[in-house]
Amino acid sequence: MQYDAQNAKVPALSRTWETVTLDRMDGAVVQVRYNTVTISKHGGVLMAEVDGQPADVLTADRILRGADERHLKHEIKPFPASMARALGISA
Repeated sequence: MQYDAQNAKVPALSRTWETVTLDRMDGAVVQVRYNTVTISKHGGVLMAEVDGQPADVLTADRILRGADERHLKHEIKPFPASMARALGISA
């Protein structure tokens, strides 16, 4: 199996998005909110940060789902064991 094919199936350890949310009142934009949202998995536990501060995962999810724009900025995936073996290192 090629690295790319395997890598696509491996869940990320961490992802960071930049979001833009337009708050509207009577159809007019009254506020624009910009957030940086990170969701990470450490030891099987999901953790979140919003704008560099610890946050509840549900709050982070709400921001991501409610955003008018989401841009994936960073993604950290584990190093595949098959690639480590091919390079002769331990993963």
